[in-house]
Amino acid sequence: MIASYIDRLRYEARRLVGRILASGRLHRIRYERVEGVEIVLKSRRLGSRLAIAVGNLYLRWQRSDVVVLSDHAWLEWEFAVEAATRHGVVLQTPPSPHENFRGLISRVCPGRSLRSILTDPARSRDEQFAAIRSSLVALHQLHRHQADWGHGIRQSISHGDATVNNVIVNKQPQSATWIDFDTRHHPQLSAIDRHADDLRALIFSVASCLPQSCYPRLASEFIVSQPDASILNRFRQRLMTDWSKPNTFQLAQAPLTWARKMALSDAMLQTLSVVGELAPALVRCAAALE
Repeated sequence: MIASYIDRLRYEARRLVGRILASGRLHRIRYERVEGVEIVLKSRRLGSRLAIAVGNLYLRWQRSDVVVLSDHAWLEWEFAVEAATRHGVVLQTPPSPHENFRGLISRVCPGRSLRSILTDPARSRDEQFAAIRSSLVALHQLHRHQADWGHGIRQSISHGDATVNNVIVNKQPQSATWIDFDTRHHPQLSAIDRHADDLRALIFSVASCLPQSCYPRLASEFIVSQPDASILNRFRQRLMTDWSKPNTFQLAQAPLTWARKMALSDAMLQTLSVVGELAPALVRCAAALE
């Protein structure tokens, strides 16, 4: 009982620090129209280099899966992801009025962020879950692409900060685009771990925008959207181990209270357990159909 109370206090302390970290802003963002194209110009703020260096030391101390990229590495990775996915978002060469701009220039994606959709009281729950499905599908598609990670490493893409803030959902047609690749997983992590961590960031940040009554439905949507059983198994394993005590960065992504975090974990584990029990039968059915 006492141990559980101490765990809860530690969790809430990390959550408080996470909220403080999440309130920090590393970038300046402004919007312009150039030659009929709506663009967004994103550059690092003064003092961001020091903040990133200190932050990365803290992430390393916490044994985090990610690192915040330096200015040059960030731009290189954005271009590498664009070259691999060909989403047509990042502009390889700046429009003429901004040749000397030091930062990222990209097209404005049509639509709204998933967070704004989930927190919009005018949106029905079905509309919100349609946006969640589009985001999950787009994340799965992103994971299927391979990119140049530098140093001779070419492997599947993962986002590193796949939260509701970093995906734009376009209602017509129903699709989603992932943006803001300034945080990246360590390249030595397995693809399964990187992709499972992206799904954790998305599911937990979605849960922070929804009432607890929606958690069983969210768990079901997650299962349906993920065709890779190995990802589901790894997600379940980490949910019971290292994710049971999320670090500060993970809580900055999704500052769920202790009670809401436990409710989400219970809903996810219950749904994943049912899928695990059905897996042998599903495999036999698939073999029979072949």
